[in-house]
Amino acid sequence: MTIKEAIALVFKLKNQSSLHVNEITEYIKSNIDEYKDQESTDIQKRVNAFLAASVKSKTNKIYKKTINPKTGRPKKGVYSIAPPKKIKSSIRPDKNSQTALPLFPAQQQPQASSFNETGITANTGKLYFGKAGEFAVVSELLFRGYSASIMSVDEGIDITASKNDKFFFIQVKTTLFADNKISVIIKPNNFVNNTNTNIFYTIVFRYLTNSAYINRYIILSSIDLERLIRKGAISYPNGNASIKIRMNNGKLEFYNGNITEEVDYYYLDNFDMIK
Repeated sequence: MTIKEAIALVFKLKNQSSLHVNEITEYIKSNIDEYKDQESTDIQKRVNAFLAASVKSKTNKIYKKTINPKTGRPKKGVYSIAPPKKIKSSIRPDKNSQTALPLFPAQQQPQASSFNETGITANTGKLYFGKAGEFAVVSELLFRGYSASIMSVDEGIDITASKNDKFFFIQVKTTLFADNKISVIIKPNNFVNNTNTNIFYTIVFRYLTNSAYINRYIILSSIDLERLIRKGAISYPNGNASIKIRMNNGKLEFYNGNITEEVDYYYLDNFDMIK
């Protein structure tokens, strides 16, 4: 893990608006395996160098000096995340375009008789099944040019990834497409009060076709998740996001009672939204 990735991870996991370089250094040395055997002074020098370069950067300003509201001057050694540049909203892929593939091509139609957890996970168990989903997502990211790795400790983040000087946090939920439905739970500490737009949630759902097992991916940004909760298409019982998806007339849709939203080609297998 690079020092850039390590610093970004500290800001995410500590969930604080600003941090002193000493706090960042201590957390990196105590919690990230690659740095545990390094001297604190060496880590701090690298942290200081990266943060100072980021503050001065005109094209890639990730961090900024934290200003003391009483004096109007920067606090010594204290940094916070710089606000992201405003970008145009992504254009949803055209579902009716010639490049759009059928949701389930004929050779990839799920076999209803295979939709049971025992048949797919009997030789692995749920822990192996979940970890396999994380590796599947990492593989897809690597094929697309991301530097991606699985976290050693699960603190609400399964995968960290970077591309084009941007850093991403990814939570993975792996499940089965059983009885034409998918159901997963996301706990609130993973997204509530989180203003980091580089957080994504990937639902890996697996099913058996006529010839092989297939993995498909539903990808949500933190903004998408919040919007679907506010709309009511995703329920929020007991402080948890309960995501339910079903096949309806050949299309996948989020549903919560009578409130639905089509999954379509914007969410399905669209790793390009991670940017």
